[in-house]
Amino acid sequence: MAGKKGFEMDFILNAQMNGGFSGTVSKAQQEFARLGKEVQGLHRVQGDINSYQKQQSALENTRAKLENLQKQHDLLQKEISETTGSTAGLEREKAKLEQRIRDLSSLYRDTQETARFLERYYDRRYHAHGRRKL
Repeated sequence: MAGKKGFEMDFILNAQMNGGFSGTVSKAQQEFARLGKEVQGLHRVQGDINSYQKQQSALENTRAKLENLQKQHDLLQKEISETTGSTAGLEREKAKLEQRIRDLSSLYRDTQETARFLERYYDRRYHAHGRRKL
């Protein structure tokens, strides 16, 4: 009889321990799944940050090129005004430079528009209701 009672106690203890172990493993699996989703969300955020930084860099590069072209134009205009004699070659160069400035100005405006769009998108996505969403 004592053997049967001991066996019953072992059975009950094992069932309780295994039930606790199973619950612990289940909770750990749920936590790993949650952490995996959080890591995926952080990867998306990092991708968005990289995209935004690339857009800002492109905007800055285009602005610098535009400023350089404008300086070249100013120097060319000064050279034309100070030149005596034929300036046909300089005028052709000036026309080409002005076209490049127009083209680059258009690209700059488009890049600015894209940057503003991304900024509004990221503000809505990550700062909605005063908190960051993943």
